[in-house]
Amino acid sequence: MKRIFSLSFVLMANLTIMQPALAQDMQSDHTTSEHLVDLSRSHWCYDCTVDVLDKYQVMQGFSDHTFRGDRPITRYELASALLKTQKKLFRTQGISLAFPEGSHPQVLLRDNHWARKDVTELISYRGLLGDWAKDFEGDKLATREDLAYALSELLRAYREQKGTLAPPAERISALGIDIAPRSSHYEAIQQMLNQQLMSLYPDHTFRSDQVVTRYALAASLCKLFEQVR
Repeated sequence: MKRIFSLSFVLMANLTIMQPALAQDMQSDHTTSEHLVDLSRSHWCYDCTVDVLDKYQVMQGFSDHTFRGDRPITRYELASALLKTQKKLFRTQGISLAFPEGSHPQVLLRDNHWARKDVTELISYRGLLGDWAKDFEGDKLATREDLAYALSELLRAYREQKGTLAPPAERISALGIDIAPRSSHYEAIQQMLNQQLMSLYPDHTFRSDQVVTRYALAASLCKLFEQVR
């Protein structure tokens, strides 16, 4: 009995030590880009990263003053950034942020997750990302196809409010050699390429299953704000 109690005490002590470290790592930092220690002016995504942090304020750094741009994002992180982007976009264009009328699918999430509120608002109250409502898989790493779908949902909501973007470049998607028409988000991928919110790789591949990094998300969101009309 004493051995069981001792083992339980050790496990609980270790858990107590680990939890604050994890919370600290996930806690976002509201400081400006100039206080982040891992941003390089020579990086291809530096300007867009600064804009999404400082100008648009739809992404944030971490509590240790890093941005971690090469870190893959989860669906939770993608959804949270998407909600912030919709609110910023609608405000700058004078569009009402009232919840749209109609019924929307209910999404079930873990109560203790930091992004639970954002995801619930996005899907169940704003009617976006309905394809993910039944099986959101929030901890799953977001792919390029996921990003294309999420951005297309945002543009749909924006255009429903008569918002406009720069004219698309219709021929870009036709150059992709690995975009399968059978994909459930085929049209979303085409739209994001033609709208130039995402791009093909030099070998003309889209690579739908490749994970999205924080830099890649910053680049797409930055391009979106630049195209607003």
